[in-house]
Amino acid sequence: MSDVFDFSPIIAGKAKSPLLSVSNRGTYPTTDGAIGVTVREIFGRAICEVAAWPDQVETVRALIPHKAIAFEYAPARWVVVSDDDKMPKTVERGVDDHGSVVDLSHGRTVLRIRGKKVVWVLSKLFAIDFPIMGEKSGLATSHHGITAQIWREDENTFDIIIFRSFAKSFWHTLTKACADVGYTVE
Repeated sequence: MSDVFDFSPIIAGKAKSPLLSVSNRGTYPTTDGAIGVTVREIFGRAICEVAAWPDQVETVRALIPHKAIAFEYAPARWVVVSDDDKMPKTVERGVDDHGSVVDLSHGRTVLRIRGKKVVWVLSKLFAIDFPIMGEKSGLATSHHGITAQIWREDENTFDIIIFRSFAKSFWHTLTKACADVGYTVE
C-alpha cells in the first residue's frame, strides 16, 4: 500500500449528487402558467482553486487553461472549472513552485440557473448588482453564511458554485426564490 494519498474526487459510476432526493425534475409554473427560469445541477465538474505567490501572478495566470471557466475572485486567487476531470492535476503540475492548487471537485456543487427572469431571482438571494456584471465573469459572495462563487456565462445564464454540504439547503432556497416567476428543473 502506498503512503501517498491519491484522492479521486469524481469516481465514475459511484459518485452521487447531493441533490438526488430533492431536485425533482419537472415544471413548476406560476398560477398563470409562466416559467421564468430553468435550474439544474451540473454534476461531475472538476473544480479547483489556484493561488499564485505574490511575485508569480502573471506566470500562474498564464498557466490556467483557456478552455476552462476561470475567474479571479480575490487578488492572485482563481476558481477554475472544467468538464475535464484531469484539469486539477494538469494545472497543479504546471503551477508547480509558482503557487498552489487545491482540487475542490469533491466538495463543491455547481447549479445552473437560466432564463429571462434569472436576474430577478438571483437579486433576491445575493446583494450583487447583476445588471452590471459582465458576461464571462465571476465573483465570490455569500447567502446567509453559505459561500457562493457565481459565474455569469451570458445574459441569462449563471452558474453558482456552493459547498456540497449546503447543496440541499441552498437548493430549497433557490427553488423558493424561483416560485414567483415559475421554474423548470432539468
